[in-house]
Amino acid sequence: MHVRQRAETLLTNSHYDPKSVKEIADGVTTRWQGLVTRAEERHKLVTASLNFYKTAEQVCSVLDSLEREYKRDDGVDWMARAAGDQDKVAIILQLINKHQEQKEAFLKACTLARRTAETFLKYSNRSLQYFTHPGESTFRGPEAKVKGGGRSRSQSFALETGKK
Repeated sequence: MHVRQRAETLLTNSHYDPKSVKEIADGVTTRWQGLVTRAEERHKLVTASLNFYKTAEQVCSVLDSLEREYKRDDGVDWMARAAGDQDKVAIILQLINKHQEQKEAFLKACTLARRTAETFLKYSNRSLQYFTHPGESTFRGPEAKVKGGGRSRSQSFALETGKK
């Protein structure tokens, strides 16, 4: 670090106040290390937030796809295609298998979203310890905002809309 080198130069050249030079150099080094730590934490927070939002977008895409598929009215089509009871059973089994695969894919995506959300919240909490000021006791923290602060959905809705 440039400051440390300049301080060493001043000390080796017999500066008239070596104690002050050392104190200032130590103070600058300590603050620089704090800044680097905060920058690393902020980078982790930004990366975690990007991962979370990408995962959430993927889950939304899966939901949109499922919604489009379930809105289609195939009930009449498959009944018309099925000649006998065995055909109907085979088609129903295909639909059940397809539904099960979609369900598993959706649950896997939700699990991934939950994990990335937990990581995002962890770094968000860590970031709060660096960037909050003393006396900020009204802040609820990110979990409370995401999870609704322990309120039911109807309570949260009532608070947001002003209805009881």
